[in-house]
Amino acid sequence: MKVERNVRPETESEQFAYVRERAQAAKQAAIALSTLGTEAKNGLLGRIADSLRRATPHILAANAKDMQAGERAGLGNKLDRLLLTERRIDAICGEIGEVIALQDPVGQVIDRRDRPTGLQIERVRTSLGVVGLIYESRPNVTVDATVLCLKAGNAVVLKGGSDALHSNRAIVATIRQALTFHGTPPRLAERLVQAAGALDTDDPILAFAGAMDATFTFAPLPEPGAGRPIMLVGPPGVGKTITTAKLAARATLAGTSVRVITTDTQRAGGVEQLAAFTRLLKLDLETTDTIESLRKAVAAADHPVYIDTAGTNPFSDTEMDHLSGLVQAAGAEPVLVLAAGGDAMESADIAASFAAIGAGRLLVTRLDMARRLGSILAAADAARIRFSDVSITPQVADGLSPINPLSLARLIMPHTPQSHQTSYQSEAAS
Repeated sequence: MKVERNVRPETESEQFAYVRERAQAAKQAAIALSTLGTEAKNGLLGRIADSLRRATPHILAANAKDMQAGERAGLGNKLDRLLLTERRIDAICGEIGEVIALQDPVGQVIDRRDRPTGLQIERVRTSLGVVGLIYESRPNVTVDATVLCLKAGNAVVLKGGSDALHSNRAIVATIRQALTFHGTPPRLAERLVQAAGALDTDDPILAFAGAMDATFTFAPLPEPGAGRPIMLVGPPGVGKTITTAKLAARATLAGTSVRVITTDTQRAGGVEQLAAFTRLLKLDLETTDTIESLRKAVAAADHPVYIDTAGTNPFSDTEMDHLSGLVQAAGAEPVLVLAAGGDAMESADIAASFAAIGAGRLLVTRLDMARRLGSILAAADAARIRFSDVSITPQVADGLSPINPLSLARLIMPHTPQSHQTSYQSEAAS
């Protein structure tokens, strides 16, 4: 996408390095895009149209400044290419609807041949990967190219003209305001703002999603049995037990048998709470209170294993050493569970402590009770830990939802209490 920074690369080597950096980021994004199904891609396109409609006043105000600059620059008849109106934005959104209605080209079999040996050979349409486009400052082309590439499962690098400077600055201001509202640490906020400013798009949410993609990594929890046993770890009171129940429910509803083990045998009611959920799922709950008993329980398991642990003080060497021993004994992947809405710096320190014993994914809980999410950004950044899933309701049956750059951006922007309250449930699941 178009380079637009406060300091432009001046030399040829600087320009080449920056373009290569953007292209490499797009290549990484293309890997994720190529795995999206038709429903997910159409949902993404629909949200782009919704964002454009909601941001119309903001876009038009920035566009007016670009128009004035164009008049002073003597663009003449070319100004009409740059002009945006409510009708034109509405038309752009209508065209997105037309793209949604198109048949998904990815996966289409366009030729099939049967060989005498019985071998079947098929030609199947697939994503290209990364598409590059250089064009004039036509805002509709920015949207058209983006949605067409996304529909086909491709990442796109756009290089437009330089006449949309005010629009980009307006986008950066919107993102900065949202990050401030959420209590994001200043240095992290500035990095996100600069990353978003490198994208030429009329939609602040899409720019912010690009910044999220460039700053963080995202890796949903694997399907049951696809990896090591999953061990949920974290400080007291973040919802590990209910999250364990949700994982077990998700697997059971998908027809997969699982084993559920808890090491939380000291907390009053800890075993009883999880046992109530496993009984409903017709699962046996196994308890272990030592490192050796956990090792034996996991070794004897003939199904995928989920392990609930007691709340651990991340600043106690004794407690963290014990937890590390449990992780090693089970051969498990520790997944950090953190509740949204905490202090940003405290959450960063907590996440770093759990990352030190091997936690590589962050599962966020209590999004239904938090309005400011800077703490989870700080935690993921400080620990260099991947966002995986989020819990958006205390109801076990509603389960967990994977998180991605766009859905995380939509959780944070718009940042008003009303818009956050109405958007987090649908967007976390996207």
